[in-house]
This record gives sequence, C-alpha cells and structure tokens, in this order.
Amino acid sequence: MSKWSYVALGEICEITGGNSAPQGNEPFDNGTLPFVRMRDLGRYHFTSNLNKTDDKLTENAVQKYRMKIFEPGCILFPRSGSVFLNHRAILGIRAAIVSHIGVLHKFSDSINVRFLYYYLQTYDMTRLSKKTTGVDSIAFSDVVKIQIPLPPLPEQEWIARLLDESESLQATRTHAKARMEQFIPGLFQQMFGDEKFPNIKLSDLCHFITKGTTPKSQDIKDEVIENDDVPFIKVYHITDDGGIDFHYHPAFVSRSIHNVFLKRSIVYPNDVLMNIVGPPLGKIGIVPSEYNEWNINQAIAIFRAKEKIEPLYLLHTLRHKPILNKLLSQAVGIRQYNLSLEQCRNFMIPVPPLALQREFAARVEAARGVQSAQARSAERIEALYQSMLSRAFAGEL
Repeated sequence: MSKWSYVALGEICEITGGNSAPQGNEPFDNGTLPFVRMRDLGRYHFTSNLNKTDDKLTENAVQKYRMKIFEPGCILFPRSGSVFLNHRAILGIRAAIVSHIGVLHKFSDSINVRFLYYYLQTYDMTRLSKKTTGVDSIAFSDVVKIQIPLPPLPEQEWIARLLDESESLQATRTHAKARMEQFIPGLFQQMFGDEKFPNIKLSDLCHFITKGTTPKSQDIKDEVIENDDVPFIKVYHITDDGGIDFHYHPAFVSRSIHNVFLKRSIVYPNDVLMNIVGPPLGKIGIVPSEYNEWNINQAIAIFRAKEKIEPLYLLHTLRHKPILNKLLSQAVGIRQYNLSLEQCRNFMIPVPPLALQREFAARVEAARGVQSAQARSAERIEALYQSMLSRAFAGEL
C-alpha cells in the first residue's frame, strides 16, 4: 500500500447526517419518499444498492420537518447507537435519512465511489466512537480525518470491478438462502395447511413436557475444560429457522453437574425446545446430533416426542405462525411474559397420519442438507471476499 498516496476523507467528499425521525404514524401514512432508518441499513449490513425501506414520508412531512433529501450514490454508515455494527451501504434510491446515519456525498472527481465504499468496509469505525449520553457516537470532526488510499483512478475502478463481482456472488448466495428458508414453511402449508386433522393434546403426544434448571453462574464455562463437559443451551442459541447455533457464545457444564444437579434438564438429539420466558417468547428449535447429550436452562421447555409424532413435524407445527400465535396468546405477565408448563401440556395441535408426517420429515431433511451445503458455500465465499478486500487495499491484486 506504500506505493499509494493518502488523503483525508473530508478532502474527497462532504460528510453530513440525516434528520431526526418524525414521531407518530401521520408523517408516514401513504408516504412516497423512502425514509432510511438504521434497521434498513442493518437489513443488508453491506450493500452497494440500498433500495428498500420500511417507511416512506409524505410530501407534507418532508416540508413540515424540513427533511434533507439525498440522491442515489451516497455512502451510508452508522454514526450513533449502532456504530459497532459497522454497516456500509451505497444509497440506491432518492431518500431521506435518519439522523443516526452518517452520509458521504458530493464526491471529488479523484475518487471512485465504489472503491471508497469497499475500502470503508475494512475500516472499523468503533475506533472513533465515544459515549455521549450513554450512546456510542462518532463526531464528524473525526470522520473527516480518516485516511483514504488514493491510487490512480483507473486502478480504483479496476479494484472496484473485481470486488463488485465478488459482492454479486455473495448477493446470489444470500438470495438462494432466503428462498430455501421459505421452502420448509411453504411445504408445511402445502401438505397440512388446508387439511383437517384430529387435534390432540401435546401431553398425549410427548413422553413428558418439562423445563430445564439453571445452574450457578460459576458452574457455566465458555469453553470445554474437561473432555466430558456437556454443552449447555441458552435461549440465544435457538435460531430463527428452528435450529441450534452453538457456535455463538458456547456454554458448557461439567459432567458431574450435568448428571446430578441438572438431571431433569438433560436433552437429547430430536428433543424439541421452546423458550417459555420472554421476551423473546416462543423461539423453537430442535436439538441436533452434534453431541449425544445436552443441557438447558430454566427458561426453556422440553418436548420429548412419543412414537406417534415425528419430532420434525412437531417442531414445524409449533413454529407454524397461526398455531404458535394461538399458544403465545395464552402468555401472562407485564414486563416479562411467561407460558406455564401446564399451558404447554394442554395445548392441542392437529396430528396427521404418521406416514404423512414421515414424508414431510424426509423432505425437510433433504432441504436441510441443501441448506447445510449452502452454508458451507457461503462461508467459502465470505472468506474469499474478505481475502480480496484485504489484498485489494494492500495493493496485492
């Protein structure tokens, strides 16, 4: 990188922020101008074409609140509240932008915008972050000083084209993943949604429905210390797609704690789990076969299926929105909502013939195989992308 000159960011563009979000529904009812919030930026994390927002402003609101309007091609980044997330985006639509987001625009002719966008993905903005009123934020007076490599413009354009190809490959993989995530709920609806099957209590379909036990905090480890330590599932390990992601902050307990003090909390592959204390409430997953035995905390209920119901059918029935919402409607509490074990045991679900359940389970297993292959492919593509970013701005491409 030493062969390139550097320039302060403030010398090649203007840096500003958006407006505070108007309060209430009226400014957004039947609105037409996209309004970019932090959640819109977070939907993508990195994107060179942010073109979707949840909210749109009315023309009256734009005038009343004197909203700044930005044209496509601006670069966006979190400037307060979510600095650590390091989102980056190129605005793909004409829009207003919330004040928590910083905006780079009016670029110098010496910089390729996409080159700058990719370089800023490698720059950790948290190094500029300070706490003001308890919220992480970045001062524009610090942002303008960020040093940007400035190779000749043709070289910038060449690097940007190479990284565009890599980002396009990632986008294709993300789209394929989203399609597969829709497949299983769609399959469930296709096979069972319009049919009428007898309703049976969960207590009659399960060997037992109980909950875990939370050990003392000093008994939970964040890594394996003894060879026979047992993985300990917490609510945040249950994923939105019905799995268990144990690679995110793993936890373990000793075999002796597991066998004696946490005996009622022992779970096995194919046990269905649901958190019954929230928020969040009603996250549902199935125990994988990565380990022979697991353990869980007291916020999670165990549903151990009898032979008359397939565990994968039970999982996706409980995850089916109309059924899940009916169960969650029974929750009680003010700040913390709870479902009792008795409510879970008495809850009734439709039960089709076992042969149909098994057909569904087989097709789900096949789909999960495709998803696993997609995940491995996505990891390789992400590693390649990060390698290309690193090499690009080290002048090694």
